[in-house]
Amino acid sequence: VGLLTNRIASLMRGIRETEVAVLGEIRVEPRAILVDGLRRELARHIEGLLTELVFTVSSQSSGPDVLGPLAAVAGKAEALRRGFEHVQDYLGVSALQLWHQEAGRVVAF
Repeated sequence: VGLLTNRIASLMRGIRETEVAVLGEIRVEPRAILVDGLRRELARHIEGLLTELVFTVSSQSSGPDVLGPLAAVAGKAEALRRGFEHVQDYLGVSALQLWHQEAGRVVAF
């Protein structure tokens, strides 16, 4: 985690130092591009977590048959959320807000 945090901090320093570029009539803001990329990557990971959710249904299914897969996915989702919250200060975004927006978007889709 420390190595990844250092890499993210270095990336953000570079983005902060980079000014807004104008390409023709298009205005390119590095920070906006980073946040958009974070949203897409977060949505991709959340979608992957939900895709891993598989239930085995039988005539004798019980609570553990349902709770086992849910607990496994919940643990992975919690680790992803905590990691995202860990770097939010370096990125200057609200990790919890992005998490809720993207999770809601993935579930609604």
